[in-house]
Amino acid sequence: MTELGEREGQCYRLAGRYVMDNRDAVLVHTTLFSPTLGHRMSHAFVEITPDMVWEPVTDQVFLKGTLFPKYEVEEDARYTADEMSRLLVTNNHWGPWEKEGDNEGS
Repeated sequence: MTELGEREGQCYRLAGRYVMDNRDAVLVHTTLFSPTLGHRMSHAFVEITPDMVWEPVTDQVFLKGTLFPKYEVEEDARYTADEMSRLLVTNNHWGPWEKEGDNEGS
C-alpha cells in the first residue's frame, strides 16, 4: 500500500496528532466537495498560520485562500490543542465531534 493509501481515511487522527505536537496550530474540522467522490464529505485540516493549512492525507501545506475555495470548504469547528485534547478524551475518538454519529472522513 502506498503512503497516500495508508493516510486515506485518517485525516482526523493525523491532524489531531499534528496539533498535539505543534500546540500553536489550530485543528479545523470542515466539510468539502470531493471531486473524486462527487459529493461533500467531512475532513480535517490544520491551520498553521491564518493563511496556511496542512492537509494531512497528502501531507502538504497549502495557501488557505487557494485550497478552500477550490474544494468549497466550509469550516464546521476550530479547536485549540487544549480543546482538542479534552474532546479526544471525552469522546474516545479523533473526530469529528460537532456532528454526533458522523465519522465519515477522509
